[in-house]
Amino acid sequence: MALAQAEAVVEYNKISRLWNAQHGGTYVPVTERTLPNPYLEVDNRDFSAPHGVEMTKINPAYMSRQMSELARTRGALTFRLTSLNCKNPGNKPTAREADVLMAFERGEPPHHEILNGEKGRRMFFMDKFKVEPACLSCHADQGYAVGDVRGGISVEVPLSDRPRLLKPILTHAVLFLGGGIVLGLGVGRARTAIDVLSMNATFDELTGLHNRRSLMARLEAEFRAARRYNYPLSLLMVDIDKFKNYNDHFGHQLGDECLRQVAGILAENLRRPADLVGRYGGEEFVVVLPHTEISDALRVAEKLRVAVESTQIAAPPDNSTPFVTISVGAAAQTTGDKNLQGLFERADKGMYLAKRGGRNQISSVG
Repeated sequence: MALAQAEAVVEYNKISRLWNAQHGGTYVPVTERTLPNPYLEVDNRDFSAPHGVEMTKINPAYMSRQMSELARTRGALTFRLTSLNCKNPGNKPTAREADVLMAFERGEPPHHEILNGEKGRRMFFMDKFKVEPACLSCHADQGYAVGDVRGGISVEVPLSDRPRLLKPILTHAVLFLGGGIVLGLGVGRARTAIDVLSMNATFDELTGLHNRRSLMARLEAEFRAARRYNYPLSLLMVDIDKFKNYNDHFGHQLGDECLRQVAGILAENLRRPADLVGRYGGEEFVVVLPHTEISDALRVAEKLRVAVESTQIAAPPDNSTPFVTISVGAAAQTTGDKNLQGLFERADKGMYLAKRGGRNQISSVG
C-alpha cells in the first residue's frame, strides 16, 4: 500500500510538471518563499504587473521543488526531483538516487525497497521521467532529445505511522475499485488495481524483507541482465547459527523477534539501492549483489557478520557463543553458469562450509 501511494505521488507530479511545461511555465508573485529562479535562463522570466506586483516564472523543476518542500513540512511523506545532470545543485542526487538513476540509463524499471534507519522504516520508491517536447525549451541546451531519461522522482513513505498511512490509501482504493466497477473501467484496469492492493505478497510478513518468490524473481532478472550486459553478480547465503536452539530455549515468539532483528541488521548494512536482501525461508536469508566481484562480496559478507555479532543479541546459555551469530556463503556468477542453479549451489555450499568450519564466519566457493 505504501508503494501504491508512492506511485500515485510520482504520477501526480509527472502530470503537474507536464501541465506546467505545456504552458511554458506559469507566473506567480515574487515573495520571500518564491524568489526568481536563478537557474531558469529564459526571456521574460520576470515582469512588473499592474499595481506594482512583481511576477516571476515558475518552471516545472522549481514547481516540483516547492511542492516537495511543502510535503516535507507536512511530515506525511517526502519526495524530490533529481538528475545526474542538474542545473540546480540543490537537486543533486544522493548516493542511493544516483545508483538508481544509472540503472534507469541501462533501461531498468522503477525501483522500490524498504529502508531501515534513523528515520524509521519507510518505503523508498523512484521512477524515471523522460523528456517531453515541452521540456526542450529549458533543456535543449543540455543535449537532451525527446524520450531521453531526464532524471528521476524519489518518494519516501513512512511505514511506522500505519493509521495515518492506511486510512487515505484504503479510502482511495475503495473509491478507485468502486468507481472502476460503476464506470466500467474494464478488466485490465481492475486487474491492475487488484495487483497494487495485493503487493503485500511481495514481502515477508514477519521481517518486512522480500519473500522467497519475490527474491527469486529479482535474482533471476539480475542473473539474465548480468549475462546480457557482462557485469559481475554475487550472491550471499546467510544462516543464523543454531537457531533451533534459540527457539527451543526462548520460544517461538522471541525467535520471531530475533529473525526481525537480524533481518533489520542485514537491510541496514546494504547501502546501494541495487542490493537486495530477502528471506529465503526459516532462518535463511539471501543477499543479491549486482555489479559486485567476489572480493567485494566477501567484504560485504564480513560486514554483515560483524554487524550481527556486535549487536549482541543474547544467545541461549548452552550456545557456543554468548551472542547470536551468522554463517555466510558467498559465490559469484561465472561465464559457465547457464542458469541460477550453479550460482545458488556454490553460495549454499559456502554457507555449509562456514558452518562446518565453526560457524560465525564466511566462506566462498569458486
